[in-house]
Amino acid sequence: MIIELGTKYGGMTQFLSELHDNIHTFDVGRYMKLGLVGYLLQTGVTIYVEDIFQTDTVKELIEFPLYNRVLLLCDNGNKKAEVQTFTPFLKTNDVIMAHDYFPTVNDLYHIVDYGAGPKKVKRWPSFEISDRDINNKILKPYFDKFESVFWLCRRKK
Repeated sequence: MIIELGTKYGGMTQFLSELHDNIHTFDVGRYMKLGLVGYLLQTGVTIYVEDIFQTDTVKELIEFPLYNRVLLLCDNGNKKAEVQTFTPFLKTNDVIMAHDYFPTVNDLYHIVDYGAGPKKVKRWPSFEISDRDINNKILKPYFDKFESVFWLCRRKK
């Protein structure tokens, strides 16, 4: 099962719906368009328009015994709080990811290679979560290739 926190315009949700048939996406709804909602419902995505911190829905989905593995994608408005709130409910080997991640603040600047042109130092416009925000006692690094596209990826020990 995939749980996505932060649907926004639905691009990631549409992509995920092509790969998996058990997707639950959460958003407060201010960016969601009616056409997007209709499309996602037709693809079998379950949509929740609610504040994830005001209900137990995410926790209940993570803990539901029929789902042997969960991928939790944190890309809502407060990634640090999302990771810290929902990590304790993950089961062993569940995976959690969070966007706008850098290991440290010093990693904000990175080299972008434009092929044949010169390499440039660029700054990613958003920095919302770092290693200091993660409980590394219960989360271990998993598939670190995502770091190059600013996604934290950890597996529950």
